[in-house]
Amino acid sequence: MKRLFIIGLSLFIICFLAATLVWFGFEHQKFKINEYQKTFHKGADDLTINLKSQVRQDVTIKKGKHFAIRYKGKRYIRSAHSNNRLTISEKVNKKDRYGMNFNPFRLKKDSLVITVPPKKLNSFKIHNVDGELTIKDIATKSLSLESTEYSNPKINIEDSKIEGLKYLTTRLSAHISNSEILGGKLKTDEGELNLHKTLLKNVAVINHKNDIHLTDMQPLCNFKASSDNGDIHLNYQHKPKDTSLKLNPIFGKEHIDNQYFKDYRVGNGNNKIELYTYYGDIYIK
Repeated sequence: MKRLFIIGLSLFIICFLAATLVWFGFEHQKFKINEYQKTFHKGADDLTINLKSQVRQDVTIKKGKHFAIRYKGKRYIRSAHSNNRLTISEKVNKKDRYGMNFNPFRLKKDSLVITVPPKKLNSFKIHNVDGELTIKDIATKSLSLESTEYSNPKINIEDSKIEGLKYLTTRLSAHISNSEILGGKLKTDEGELNLHKTLLKNVAVINHKNDIHLTDMQPLCNFKASSDNGDIHLNYQHKPKDTSLKLNPIFGKEHIDNQYFKDYRVGNGNNKIELYTYYGDIYIK
């Protein structure tokens, strides 16, 4: 009896392993990884990236010698260059209808890297932002980001100069550092908004549910920020210049712990900062 049990168990394990190997092999063929590389030696003033919201991915846009694309993932990439505009689009092959991912041949995230030459762009648009997006050392007159209602993107902007920013989304984790944002609006219903060593001019920063952190900010900032349920934290790396504060905590409190502000003002006060909270506090350091 024991011998029959051992023989049966051995046959089951052998059949199970064989079926698993066949399944993995089928999946490997069905969900093979696509790779795409292309370099453009012509310049462009406008850059548009059309992503597919079904797949979370890591997207990096950074400075390089030429416009170039490097992609690895489950989709296909199309690119078109005409009228001084470069358009990069993901093409859906088949919808991934699987839930949990047990197959080692299938990526959890796609990877897209785009390099942009140093010349300032006129316009830069990214549609269906999801996953992690990094923008590094890019100069553009306008940056427009769009996400679907169910996206949960993480945005990193570093060492960049953006003359006009527009990003309105439901959920967002944004980290902006060592950059200049010279106009526009950054708005989310919930998530993290962290800005560090950044110059803001004529910008609105809105986070309805959570805190806004503005650390080591540049001395000539001029912006508005608001949060319904979170606090607003603002501190400077150096002495603020010609700045005036308008603080409006409705049910919260204001805390000013910066020696340079006298009666909410430094110098002539031409750089106006307006901070609004409903339940949260406002901290100035």
